[in-house]
Amino acid sequence: MAVNHLIDNGHRQIAFIGGPILPGPRPIDTIYTFERRGAGYRTALLDAGIPVNYALIDNDSSGIDGGYQACQRLIERRAPFTALFCANDEIAIGAMKALRLAGYRLPEDVSVLGFDDIALVEHLTPALTTIRVKKEAMGSIAVKRLLELGNDPFDTNISSILEVELIERDSVHCLLH
Repeated sequence: MAVNHLIDNGHRQIAFIGGPILPGPRPIDTIYTFERRGAGYRTALLDAGIPVNYALIDNDSSGIDGGYQACQRLIERRAPFTALFCANDEIAIGAMKALRLAGYRLPEDVSVLGFDDIALVEHLTPALTTIRVKKEAMGSIAVKRLLELGNDPFDTNISSILEVELIERDSVHCLLH
């Protein structure tokens, strides 16, 4: 949904900042939600006929400082991008700071889209366009799964897909005008 929104607004050079890579035997040992958001990013690009440019992908800690540092690395690579999808809103806040300090105008030069719709992001300048996770549904699903596990503790089917909603604010610039 997030990357499709950027594509629908004319963006083709879309960067992605994911969350932390965890120590482990595989190079893609990441927190599951960040891994799924990264997979969604890659899938949306490929479905739109846009090749994945791995120079436009970075991972760091999931906080504001991690987003800032990851975005600085993206800028230093000099691989141009017109939009940035961040795996959560805190990453987006840090990335927006890095972009501004590097002289980019938001959203005219780079559009930014986050994930989670934390309370702070509507007060940013520009207000952050983000994906809202329906927290009540998340809680209901978690309780249901716990009850199911009580009945069958060996059930390994623990994945659920949550409904999300695009919250359009001011951080995405349409390139089609």
